[in-house]
Amino acid sequence: MKETLSAGWTVTILENLGIISTGNTPPKRDIENYGTDILFVKPADLENGAVIKSTKEMISFKGGKIARLLDKNAVLITCIGKIGRVGIAGKKLATNQQINSIQFIDKYVIPKFGYYACLGLKKWLNEQSSATTLSIINKSKFSKAPLPLPPLNEQRRIVAKLDKIMPRIDSVKERLDKVSDLETQILLAFLYSSGKQYSIKKIAKYCCECNERCGKTQVHLRKIGVNKDKGITDLRSSAKDYSKYKIVNPGDFIYNPMRVNIGSIAIYNGKEKCITSPDYVVFHTIKGLSAALLLKYLKSNQGLLEINHNTQGSVRSRLYYENLVKIKMPIAPIAEQAKAEKILNVFSKINSRKNNLLVTLDKLSKSVLAKAFRGELVPQDPNDEPAEKLLARIQVEKAKMESALKKTKKQVKRKPKR
Repeated sequence: MKETLSAGWTVTILENLGIISTGNTPPKRDIENYGTDILFVKPADLENGAVIKSTKEMISFKGGKIARLLDKNAVLITCIGKIGRVGIAGKKLATNQQINSIQFIDKYVIPKFGYYACLGLKKWLNEQSSATTLSIINKSKFSKAPLPLPPLNEQRRIVAKLDKIMPRIDSVKERLDKVSDLETQILLAFLYSSGKQYSIKKIAKYCCECNERCGKTQVHLRKIGVNKDKGITDLRSSAKDYSKYKIVNPGDFIYNPMRVNIGSIAIYNGKEKCITSPDYVVFHTIKGLSAALLLKYLKSNQGLLEINHNTQGSVRSRLYYENLVKIKMPIAPIAEQAKAEKILNVFSKINSRKNNLLVTLDKLSKSVLAKAFRGELVPQDPNDEPAEKLLARIQVEKAKMESALKKTKKQVKRKPKR
């Protein structure tokens, strides 16, 4: 990385630029640990990045005494599961153990600069993560993540420029996302039109489960899974025996019983049959119900409510086929379903273009960030103090902070119990 750095820049590692910590979760068995006092960040809260000012769950001041609290402007990065999501604290908050955080020495590292720099760490973090079913990168490896450091004044110029460009890209993405919302609204308006009063029925009559196994003669077939956003995907598996995998024919639905409640269900529209995990549910529709219409319904908010109503399991909810077919939905006449399918086909083409645009926007974001951290986004000033000198002062300041933290911890331990 040093070979491509601009004059006055240096490259260092995360732990040299601030205080790193891993979140924790206050015990759930004590309900008094939870309330409405302090934001409690989980990976889902970082889906859209940027400044974190609200969370789905919050903890109480009591829970805050157990959690590891972070000050405003701490940068948060997911390090378990979907690694590399990044956010910046908009106020004092806490995180769960799936998130590592860094409180930059903000006297010399502008937190928003640190946030933008960490957006570029996703690839490196995933490469360093443990090769298990659930990707994990521990605090020790996380601390060694490489980060380019420019002079302080150049950090300010980069942040000012990115603060103009990145929100514009995000704004376009938000507007594109509304296309899916419009499609769902039209679908539900069709199904629940007060003037038509379609019968609400269980879908059992219109579905048939597929349990054919591939045996040893078809283990060479493509192995597929399903993703909430991407639909059908290649299934990564290290299984030694695929003979019990299920056959998936073109037009079949597949879903993971433990993830269908977030909309992770799809129709396989390929030309050749495939196989999928024996843990997945495979089924197809029969005469009387449009497969495309059923899929859109199951992925809508109303459909997800039906799914959650019919799942079973206290710790990890599951929706097996026998529960799936208990789901109810308005069943329109075939002719009316055909009209709805035409509308869905139009939206399918629109969504295809939308997805292409989103890919282009993601590439643009990465390109802008890459340019910023090569020192090519803003003009450089030869009068700026070199980053090597800045890094030396950061180390002095960090040592002072760590010493103060150690003293605070000792005082807490010595505090007599009442």
